[in-house]
Amino acid sequence: MARKKPKKQLPPKRPRTKPHRYTSEQVIDALKKTNGLQYLAARMLKMCQTSMSDYCKRPEVKEVLVQLRGENVDHAEKQLQRAVKRKEQWAVKYTLSCLGKDRGYVERTQTEMSGPDGKPIPIGLDATERTARIALLLERLGSRGAFGVPGGSPEANPDLATDQPAATGSV
Repeated sequence: MARKKPKKQLPPKRPRTKPHRYTSEQVIDALKKTNGLQYLAARMLKMCQTSMSDYCKRPEVKEVLVQLRGENVDHAEKQLQRAVKRKEQWAVKYTLSCLGKDRGYVERTQTEMSGPDGKPIPIGLDATERTARIALLLERLGSRGAFGVPGGSPEANPDLATDQPAATGSV
């Protein structure tokens, strides 16, 4: 009987990690030069945006990015305030719809629907149809008597006068 050669043991696989090309300080500097705009900072450092996103997850970079974005929002609010002071209608409307909600400045939309030729949409039955159906039901009940049985009345058949189903037969 031939002997099999023992399999060669391979070392365990290690995850391949690429050394970081840039320091956090270099990334922070690029973000500051671009006012926190990640794509432009990535282009400046000649890296892809995915790598820049990875760098931005680092606590020291994330902190600076939050600060830069806060400054950008402050600048935008300052420009909005200037536009409101110049009484620009779009700025007044935008400010009231965003910041004035707690004071009741909320945009409401009103939808009006109508049927053909602007007439009301018919819902349910009109008076003629309703009368015809009631007459038909009364005619059917008349042939069977009240409460669905010939000569029936609530007193004569108390089971049929309640909301409970009848004990015998079908209605």
